[in-house]
Amino acid sequence: MSKLSTPKWLPSKSKVIAESYSWHIEKFSEQKFHCYRQSHGPKGEQHEVEGIESPTFTLSVVGDDKLNLSLTRNTVKNHDGTCAWLKLSLCGNYSNRTVTHSNTIVIVWISGRRKERISELDGDDISGNYSVKKCYFSNPEFVLYNDLFDDRRGLLCDNRLSIVCEVYKFTKDVSHIGSWLFHPVKPVVVHNIEHTVTSDLQRILHSGENSDVKLIASDGREFSAHSLILSSRSIVFAAMFNHDMKEKRKKRVNIDDLSSNAVGGLVNFIYTDTVPDITSLAPELLPAAHRYEMPRLLVSCEVSMVSNLNTGNAVEYFLLADLYGASQLRRAAKHFITTHLKEVKAKGGWKTLMDRSSQLADEIVDELADLVAQLTSS
Repeated sequence: MSKLSTPKWLPSKSKVIAESYSWHIEKFSEQKFHCYRQSHGPKGEQHEVEGIESPTFTLSVVGDDKLNLSLTRNTVKNHDGTCAWLKLSLCGNYSNRTVTHSNTIVIVWISGRRKERISELDGDDISGNYSVKKCYFSNPEFVLYNDLFDDRRGLLCDNRLSIVCEVYKFTKDVSHIGSWLFHPVKPVVVHNIEHTVTSDLQRILHSGENSDVKLIASDGREFSAHSLILSSRSIVFAAMFNHDMKEKRKKRVNIDDLSSNAVGGLVNFIYTDTVPDITSLAPELLPAAHRYEMPRLLVSCEVSMVSNLNTGNAVEYFLLADLYGASQLRRAAKHFITTHLKEVKAKGGWKTLMDRSSQLADEIVDELADLVAQLTSS
């Protein structure tokens, strides 16, 4: 009986070595995304990105190159609006030429209540003479930013985001082997933003189809909405439309203290869980989130405001957080003022705080005293 010959293009032995790194980001909602320059592509084009980076680490499977993971904001525009994705990248300084996407696979996932967002990072071309930090591998749509704060998804545990990165390296080039080798795991979660409840609701909002109520901004601009959807998202709106109140009778809700941009952002959040321009609208939407009892919107505003704290707005954010029960923002703003008190005073913030709330000013003084005591005792 003759032996079947093995195809010459199929290697008889394929050895794989692997290592992993876990990145634990504590107090994720309070993390500030910083601007820095990052290079991509064969020519090393540099782009300014806004993100956070892991501590430096090394993996023996790729040599002694210093690596780090980075999460950057990646806003994708489509016909339904914008989606704020977080891009995950594995970066290095390219001192080691052995890392190529022809012999290396990078698998990443979020370790929450279960293994989530499993995906493979695509490799960038690393040929050429590089002297700055660049991306080895990346996934521009690793996770939707707002999904991280959805308790039902279980991606954050006690406000801690844990990302696991596994690097697999083949000891010989076996790139011609079928996908069974190069895709050891398949993503368990597939994002499809074309036909989702969110995108469908956004289309309904923009078309105004079957709307039965108007929201009126302070400048008189009207926004068509659906009382059933408003009621499902806010118990305050539910009370308006489930009882014999003027809003139910007139089919109009006057929101005299919000600009048309803010009302538009509020309505968009009610339908899609996102606010396209939340960075500029968060200070105005925070009181609205409190008034209409929308905790997810309040948290989204807090996250945006914490990431944009500076010496010019810290006092105002501290006062807003205290007034509207935004505990995360209150804690972050208080710490920021304490550690940047000289600069805050120079901007007139301390005088504003003393004039508007001597009690909060006393809190800053007490925290500063505690900080000084810790420094002197150590």
